[in-house]
Parts: sequence; C-alpha cells; structure tokens
Amino acid sequence: MGGQKALLASGRRPLADRLESFQPEELYAVWLELNGFPKSPSASHREQFWNSRGHRIAVALDLSVYFWATPVLVCALSSLQGAALMLLAVPLTMLAVEPRLPRVHPYGVAGPTSFWSDRRRNRDNRMNLPIPPPMAEVDLYALPVMERAAEHLVAPTMAELDQAIQGLVLQGIETSRQLGEAKELVRGIEYEIRRSDTDWQTILKGKAVEAERLLQAAQDRLGHVDSLRKRLETRRAQLAESVERLHNRRVILDKLAQLQTSTPEDQSESEAFETLVAQLLDDVGEAQKNVQEAQNIATAGLMAREELNSFVGN
Repeated sequence: MGGQKALLASGRRPLADRLESFQPEELYAVWLELNGFPKSPSASHREQFWNSRGHRIAVALDLSVYFWATPVLVCALSSLQGAALMLLAVPLTMLAVEPRLPRVHPYGVAGPTSFWSDRRRNRDNRMNLPIPPPMAEVDLYALPVMERAAEHLVAPTMAELDQAIQGLVLQGIETSRQLGEAKELVRGIEYEIRRSDTDWQTILKGKAVEAERLLQAAQDRLGHVDSLRKRLETRRAQLAESVERLHNRRVILDKLAQLQTSTPEDQSESEAFETLVAQLLDDVGEAQKNVQEAQNIATAGLMAREELNSFVGN
C-alpha cells in the first residue's frame, strides 16, 4: 500500500476520494486484471489433472448419468424397479466409460454433463492456483492501476464520441437537404408573389415570412452542427492524446523508479501523474456534455423536419 500510504501521509486525499469516477472496488478489479487474476492452470497441470483417476471417474459419472437420465428417469419416478435400474445402470456404465476416455485433455465436457467433473476441477483450482490478496493489502493507487482505470473510463466515452460525430455528419447532410428545400420554397413563394393579384399576394406574404424563418433556422442549425462536429473531433483527438501522454508518463516514471532517481519522500512525480489523471477525467466529463449536446441537436433536427413537412403540406 505504498502509494496510498504516501498520499495519506502527505495530507492529500487519494484519487478515489477526490474523484467519484474511481471507486476502490473498480481499482481492485483493475489491479487483479494487471496481475493476471484469475490465474489459469498450466497445460501440463491440466493434462495431469485430466488423467488423474478421480477426475476421470467424475467425468465418466457425468456421462453415465446424462446417458441414463432421460430414458430411465420416468421409470425411476414411477416405480422402485426403475430406481433400482438407475442405481445399477449408472455405476456399470461409469466403469465401462472410464477406461475409454481419451488420454489427451479435451476442451471439456459441456452443459448438463459436467456437474461432478466441474466440482472436482473447481476444487483443484482452489487448492493449486494462487489466491489474490485482499483489497486492503494491495496498492490501489499505483501508477499502472490508475493508468488502466483511466483507460477503462475513457473507452466508452471515446466510443460515444465516435457515434456522435458520425451522427452529426448525417445530421449535417439532412440539414443541408432541409436548407435546400427551404431555399426552393422561398424562391417559389417570391415568384408567385410577383405574378399574383393583390389578395393572393397578401396571403403569400404571410407564408413568405414563415418560409424565411424556416430558411434562417436551417442555416443556423447547419452552422451549429458543423461547429459541434469540429469540436467533438477536436475533443476526441485530445482524449486520445491524453491517454497516450498518460501511458508515456507512466513508462517514464517506471524507468525512473527502476533507476532509483527519486526518494520515497519525493512525491512530485506521482503528484504530477495524479494531476494528469484528474485532468483526463475532467476532459471525459466535458466530452460527455458534448455528446449530450449532439443528441439534443439530433432531436431538434427531427422536429425541424416535421415542421418543414407540415408547412409544405399546408
């Protein structure tokens, strides 16, 4: 817990206390991931365990029960003779199946046939595989842990940004189409005003004002869509750059630690790294606001299309 103790000793709150984005349970899950938990048994151990007498009998028992369960189950439930047949047939089948099992470890007995063999395998894993230390005994605020946790937090936002940018591209195409329709509508009304009688001109002038409003709204919306798309593209590039910078900074700090160029009392490097993580998470929050803004624009675009269609229909 060196990193966490150093943070507490310096009077600064750990990152998980300052930013709700990081919770100890999430950091512990990241620590387990970085340290290869849960561990998998080696190929040689799997072969040895598969060929152990007890496990082969368990597999044979699973296969035998599965083989006899369907045809005999009805009889077993309806009569004592059926139950006796079940108790006799399963052990005999198990003894016949076990010597015929392959010596090479297969992918596994799947589905409903793996009850006993799974229990033995799980018990063997508990007895032979290393158990991870409890959360209280690991350094949740080590640089690699914070880096990977930040990457996990950024990844969904990056995907949302990609989706929002693509949506804004399509929204720009649709808004340009609406703008063209509005321009054509305005030109048509102006043409009719010039060649119509006075009464009809009065009616058309009211329509012209509404058409001009729709035209201006489409122009403003197109400019907003284009501006927001550029902002989202810039935001995404900044996030990607921040993630890369975070990784490079962590690699440099690891090398400095290996060279022992800093003392335990000197926390300036880890403080700078923590600040970099905090800035990255702040950028994620701003990016999520941009994504919400893009969703609002999409909703406004649908309403504008309905309004234009309604005006043309009238």
